[in-house]
Amino acid sequence: MNPIPTYINRSLERTAFQTPHYHPTIDLRADVAFVYGWDSSLSERVRAWGERGYRTHFMTGAAWGHYHEYLDGSFDGREHFSEAQVARGGERIDHGNGIFYIVPTSSYGAYLKVLCERAIDAGVEAVHLEEPEFWSRGGYEEAFKAHWLERYGEAWQAPHSSAEAYFKSSSLKYQMYTALLEDVFSHAKIYALKLRRELKCYVDSHSTLNYAQWGIVSPASNLAHLESCDGYVCQVWTGTARTPNHARGIRAERTFETAYLEYAQMAAMVAGTGRKIWFLADPVEDDPDHDWDDYRRNYHATLIASLLHPPVDSFEVMPWPDRVFNHAYPQHLPEGQRSRISGAYARELLTVSNALNEMEGAVEVLEAGTNRIGLCMADTLLFERGFREPERAHLREVGDLRPPDQIYRLTCDTEMDGVFGLALPLLEVGIPLKFMHLEHAGLPGALEDFDVLILSYDDFKPPSKAAHMALEAWVRAGGVLVYVGDSQPRAFDLISSWWFEAGFEKPVHHLLEQFGIEASAKLQGVDQGGFVWLGIPAAHLARGSVQADHYLECVRQGYEAGRTREGAWRTAKALVMRRGPYLVMAGLAQGSSELEGKFIDLLDGDLPLLERVSAHPGQHRLLYDLERRPQNRHALITAGRIELEEYHGHTLHVTLSAPQGVRGQVILALETKP
Repeated sequence: MNPIPTYINRSLERTAFQTPHYHPTIDLRADVAFVYGWDSSLSERVRAWGERGYRTHFMTGAAWGHYHEYLDGSFDGREHFSEAQVARGGERIDHGNGIFYIVPTSSYGAYLKVLCERAIDAGVEAVHLEEPEFWSRGGYEEAFKAHWLERYGEAWQAPHSSAEAYFKSSSLKYQMYTALLEDVFSHAKIYALKLRRELKCYVDSHSTLNYAQWGIVSPASNLAHLESCDGYVCQVWTGTARTPNHARGIRAERTFETAYLEYAQMAAMVAGTGRKIWFLADPVEDDPDHDWDDYRRNYHATLIASLLHPPVDSFEVMPWPDRVFNHAYPQHLPEGQRSRISGAYARELLTVSNALNEMEGAVEVLEAGTNRIGLCMADTLLFERGFREPERAHLREVGDLRPPDQIYRLTCDTEMDGVFGLALPLLEVGIPLKFMHLEHAGLPGALEDFDVLILSYDDFKPPSKAAHMALEAWVRAGGVLVYVGDSQPRAFDLISSWWFEAGFEKPVHHLLEQFGIEASAKLQGVDQGGFVWLGIPAAHLARGSVQADHYLECVRQGYEAGRTREGAWRTAKALVMRRGPYLVMAGLAQGSSELEGKFIDLLDGDLPLLERVSAHPGQHRLLYDLERRPQNRHALITAGRIELEEYHGHTLHVTLSAPQGVRGQVILALETKP
């Protein structure tokens, strides 16, 4: 018998998970183990995973961690508690259990460099710094005040004192963590080269959408411009995606839709850069007080959302497998009333994990609405969140009789209606919406995938004049730009900025002058392209069906008027895509989608055979299409990973690995009856 090295090629590093310690109950057989956290046992922990065939990476917090040796002065002889992030009331911002978020000072950077050196000495092939986070409510600590003086050449201003101070504070936080990552990563790479080794450096981060929702500043798309950053792990999971939002006037958790948009936004951060990207989904979540049905339902939503983005084929199959396989929930109940994971769900997770190893190659779209529509985004979304500004009388809600000076908008409480109001109406009718980061607008080919772009400066501002120049060239060449927002300036429009210094009260006024047109509620031609003005605040689109439908009609008209490359405007009842023999289905609000054939349901631990499948509204499916199975494959679906497959004569030998305590399962395709 000749072994067939069928499926394992860990050099691709397609699947991964993060955990501090090896244990046979969490031996998932993925390609990479992100060995989490520094302590004196790191070398031993790395070796334990490496000896079992894993590639090993080191992962630790960029802004927080068990860094007591740094804070208490053991590291360099100086205490650093004064570098903890501090809110307006003087309280230190805590990650939990006395673990503080830290201001990215040069001394803190020196400490992270040493951690990376220790990890490289332990033999890891890559370093991950996760969650470079500076809280929007922070910026009151002495270490930050010193950076303000150094950066701006003026005395520190309290962030809450004005929109100008708030924006400058957020911008500085953004720049500080960007600089810290570049400094630490470049040092780590040089250190590895001295040892004649190549090192990769990654950032594990929430989406910009979620950071804006939760009031956190992070480098986001700026990381794509760092020479030393090789890519991202996109941390999207139930805990981020279940954050409520508004659509058609209804506030609700929309886990699938929000996750889809988070993944799309993070994929846009690396578009055209060649950087590697992993998508994460979590079978449980940080909140331990839900039951298994809740975890499983929301995991399905995020998993399917992650698989509907064709460019991405690498996945963190789960963070913290120990809490999936070895903990009992809900933890608010007495211990005797909690339950551990069922055998069926455990087998399902291993089946999905093994399937993710094979999600490569071209993706075929079977059902979806019009493609090539994008929503513009900028990291400055993070700079405005959480600031309380007076709201002008013209923006009052109907029936609000308070005087203008008593009307306020607390942006963290609006749940980003101005963003989700633009995105959700398109997604709910099957438009596979993509994002376009304005920071990347000038990169070669950055706008080639779009026929229509949607833009609003209600919740973020253009990062540079160059972004407008790129948009202008794209429109004049045949693109259509749909702008949503009114003409009245708001607080963040009037800050010191490139557009204000050029004499414009709002950045969109600069765009209008470039195009040589005025704000008008109609489609206006601009050379071969066009410009559509929808003169209402973007947040209004989330407040009712009439507004959402009017907006959809504006986008449709813009699409049909432009130089489209995909045919007529269309909507869809579901999003359905094929990845090799795998089918990914997400039912949307408009109806159901059905398929006939022979399918195995991978989101059922018993792997039933189905001849007709449907995706009803809110239903999510991952299927194996038996009619598309590779002809040279015998072990098709496994709860675990195929380590070896041998076939000789009439004998088939399959070696399957799974974590201890989980029953393995395999579906075989044979030429004859066994």
